[in-house]
Amino acid sequence: MTIKDGTHYKQTWVTQFGTFDALHRECLFDGEDTLHGIPDVLRVPLPHPLPKAFIDWPHRRSFPDGTGLHFFVDDYQFERVWNHPHWYVNEFKKRHPLLFGIDFSIFHDTPRCMQVWQTYRTRHLCRWYQEQGVAMIPTVSWGDANSFEFVFLGIPKGSVIALSTVGRKSAGEGWDEGYKSTIDAIDPELVFIVGPRLGDDLERLAQVHYYDNHRKMRSDAVRRIERMKRKPSGKAAFDLL
Repeated sequence: MTIKDGTHYKQTWVTQFGTFDALHRECLFDGEDTLHGIPDVLRVPLPHPLPKAFIDWPHRRSFPDGTGLHFFVDDYQFERVWNHPHWYVNEFKKRHPLLFGIDFSIFHDTPRCMQVWQTYRTRHLCRWYQEQGVAMIPTVSWGDANSFEFVFLGIPKGSVIALSTVGRKSAGEGWDEGYKSTIDAIDPELVFIVGPRLGDDLERLAQVHYYDNHRKMRSDAVRRIERMKRKPSGKAAFDLL
């Protein structure tokens, strides 16, 4: 780990409200990737027992302490975590026994440099929170086949990883190829998945542990309620998620 001494920028950039150090140059981590400088994450022991449920970042305060936390949502909703990571250390440590790392999206139709930057941010925040004592495991996402050259960097072989299958159907065969490449590159000890099941062909590639996508379940329940309200008569009871 390299701690910058302030030679290249004013110390007030780090201490001022809002922080001007948007690149997080005050704390850089070493890694095997010398081309891009993507840092290596640490292997974090899993809690026992595992959380019974994982909730997404926007709805974390709607669930009690002890639930897991994931960031498989639109990036704008957690951009503040990148801007102000210190704000959330105590909350993460107190409320969530396990977190799936911040997951910045990688879009195949964006320039390669932007995709590498998103991968860098994902690894950097995961490692930074690990250094603060937060139980966070790395997430994996990818764009097209060209992104396989860098999206797995920073994750040691045999790590526990997490990913989301939401949107897999719309991605088509490209998603399946990305998953296979993930297993080949990392050979994970365990894969946590938020969302629909993979299917037998992909499930046999690695040990998998599933969690429901509560955000989708909640939105589906709301749509069911709205449909029932539009019916001319009749009453229904709903189990709200």
